[in-house]
Amino acid sequence: MQKILAFCKEGKDPEGIEHKVEEYLKELQENEKWFIILPCRKNEIVLEEGEISFIERDKRVTRIHTEQGDVITTMKVSEVYTHLDHTRFVLCHNSFIVNMEKIRIFNRSEITLRSGEVIPISRSHWKNTKETFDNWAGRYMKRFRQAKKPSEEEQTGSEEE
Repeated sequence: MQKILAFCKEGKDPEGIEHKVEEYLKELQENEKWFIILPCRKNEIVLEEGEISFIERDKRVTRIHTEQGDVITTMKVSEVYTHLDHTRFVLCHNSFIVNMEKIRIFNRSEITLRSGEVIPISRSHWKNTKETFDNWAGRYMKRFRQAKKPSEEEQTGSEEE
């Protein structure tokens, strides 16, 4: 907010204020902590979204893997997913939800987390999982791509000259 006030006092470009406000609101949102409340037997458990690594459903039990240990609830994975930030979490399989911030390796068939767990990506969830990952990565990560190797045709073509 101080950045915006300083900008206003300087009297520079009044139309630029809208851009500064948007930047400030985005920064606030990124730094804001989100919590979810889950029923667990006769209790309600409060979890910060950032501490969740992944969520899995096995039979009639949903296990929420956190940095402090596991939390078990009877809620379905799809129900838990409705309460999570969909820019941060992805339903990559009918039985799994993954926190994007915990990903180490992402490929077509599975996600490997920093903790070493390997989470499958189902074919039916692939498109949404890839889209969510790309949006998240574009927003928070810097990507480094290897330079493409020239094709064999280009190599043989340049040799003939």
